[in-house]
Amino acid sequence: MINPTRMLQGLKLSGKLLRLYKAPQLYRPFLSEAYQCREAWDKRFNSELLNQISPIDFFIELDQKFQADNPVHAVDMDIFASIIKDESHAPEIADLLHKFRMTKQTSFTLDSMHHAVVKYFLSIGKANEVVSMLNDRLNYGLFCDNFEYNLLMDHFIKQKDFASAAKVSTYMMLQESFEHPISNSLAIYSCFKYLEDPDTWQEVDPKSQVEEPKEEIKVRVRYLRNPYFDDHFDLWQPSDLVGKTLWWIGATLDNALGRSCQLRGLILYKKYEEAISLIQKWMQSGIKEIVYKDVLPLIKKDVPEIFREDATDKTKELQLLLMDLENADLQQGCLIDDIESMIKKAVADREQDDISKQIELYSVWEEKRIQILNEELEKINKLKRLEVVKEMKKDLEDKEQLLTFFENEESIELAIEQKLQMEKERYGDEMQNIQDSDENYISPENVKRMKR
Repeated sequence: MINPTRMLQGLKLSGKLLRLYKAPQLYRPFLSEAYQCREAWDKRFNSELLNQISPIDFFIELDQKFQADNPVHAVDMDIFASIIKDESHAPEIADLLHKFRMTKQTSFTLDSMHHAVVKYFLSIGKANEVVSMLNDRLNYGLFCDNFEYNLLMDHFIKQKDFASAAKVSTYMMLQESFEHPISNSLAIYSCFKYLEDPDTWQEVDPKSQVEEPKEEIKVRVRYLRNPYFDDHFDLWQPSDLVGKTLWWIGATLDNALGRSCQLRGLILYKKYEEAISLIQKWMQSGIKEIVYKDVLPLIKKDVPEIFREDATDKTKELQLLLMDLENADLQQGCLIDDIESMIKKAVADREQDDISKQIELYSVWEEKRIQILNEELEKINKLKRLEVVKEMKKDLEDKEQLLTFFENEESIELAIEQKLQMEKERYGDEMQNIQDSDENYISPENVKRMKR
């Protein structure tokens, strides 16, 4: 017999265990579901233009154009990026982007195409493919605006992939785009969270990827270029990229958080002289709560070499200034919590405005796509009409020449003689030998008769 009391106690115990057990959760995204604008974006399929195009057939058509070196227009790439849905099209869009990037038409790439590519890879769960293409701008030509950067960083933060989120923030820095508060705050958060475990970003020196020839090959060159490092697009080390991102974004914030970002960024970026002059400037200006107290131990963790006994003069000077900062009146509170608060405030202030602008852009892009298509069709029709006129003109000239041959016989013969004279002057003895061989030519039948 089952004891009801024990059964009830077992159920209560199971309930407690269920309440205590917590399944591993992803990070809660900062942006709301409405920020995705999925419903408005999916309305593009209601368009008669996009609705009647097969992605497979259109890919084959575009691929054949590339193979035949025929021009592929920017609007064609935009249409293909906008109509694909299935995961199977991921290699195709990457291949077409690379081929299109190698053509002159890449200068006319539409903003809607960049957006469509990002939305497509996010929808199929392959956002890392976007990061790879953003990192290879020369071969893919993919660039984002602040809205797309926000979507990507929020996605990676939700997945706890802070290294990828930090990479996205560095691409924003390379484009020098710091006007959007949501993007700036998400970038700072991504960089700080990534620096908690910097080994998650393994970057390879681009010079080490160049394969050395097996045999020594000597090539004559007219001159050698001096090595050049622009200190911006040539950056590849994660510490430099993240450091410069924190430095530049921090410079847009006139508060303790902004100064903390600048200080940590400059030291990560190994710009010790700039960091020294900046600390001195802050101290001389009498700024209270210069930086967050939490940022100083983070700096020691980021760059432990500046605190060694065998440090250089510059690093020793920086070390002393950091020690002075520790004794100063610093900003209290949790740094990462305040960054999260800054994100939430920026989202509350700008999210609805971003959504409205993006939905409006979808309509603008649709109208522009149709306008460009109509213009391209008009050009094609114009070229066809010109070809028809050219053919008609040629036919009329041939008919006129036949009808007026006897009237213009002398002028025609004169033109022939002038042409022969020009060829003779041009080719000289070669022309004469050809004429002599023609005059002395005897057919095989005549040769047989002569032998008889």
